[in-house]
Amino acid sequence: KAVATTSWGIAASLGLADGENISFKTQLALVKSLTEHLHIPLSVDIESGYSNDPQQISQNVLALARLRVVGINIEDSDKDTNALRSIEQQCTIISEIKKVLNENGFGRLFINARTDTYFLSESPFQATLERAKA
Repeated sequence: KAVATTSWGIAASLGLADGENISFKTQLALVKSLTEHLHIPLSVDIESGYSNDPQQISQNVLALARLRVVGINIEDSDKDTNALRSIEQQCTIISEIKKVLNENGFGRLFINARTDTYFLSESPFQATLERAKA
């Protein structure tokens, strides 16, 4: 059992549109406030990770784990290009997140690797299957 945030809800609460229109620093402060007031586990929607750099994304997730977050939802789209990341790039990102979490004692953090194929692909069914297998 856990409470999950929604990126749209958090952005809207600040009068902004969804799509990483808040900084990760702002996201972290909001999550810190939630974890200080909730008495059940929290999972956080981190959109696309607030970066395209796997090391930076993994450090962002580590910062959330240190706030006692138990899960994340991460998209496979690039906010700069509004296109899907390559499968290889997304797998590298997820692998780097897992590596950093394991090295720091947070290996049990749940990663919901979301795909945005139905928003951004011309043949979403096949793309979804291919990404899920990867």
